[in-house]
Amino acid sequence: MIQDIIIMLCEMILGYSLFHQVMANHKKRKCDIKSTTSMLASIALFIIGICTLSVGLWLTFLAHCVISALWSIIFYQRFQYKKIKKVKK
Repeated sequence: MIQDIIIMLCEMILGYSLFHQVMANHKKRKCDIKSTTSMLASIALFIIGICTLSVGLWLTFLAHCVISALWSIIFYQRFQYKKIKKVKK
């Protein structure tokens, strides 16, 4: 399906920009994104991914899983870097 490929490409573009946010957080050892934002985005994207899988959009499902994983990493960074900050004080 052409729709599957188009949605997957758009998701990969969003994932590319999100990957740079993850790397910037890693370099700064600081995450400015709120934990509720990252947690809810990760869960919502995973649920949307399951829905697209049920329709048969495999590529879109995989793209949603990648984006959901990136949001999960940001959620993890939020707490991990908060702990590092407390230890340094």
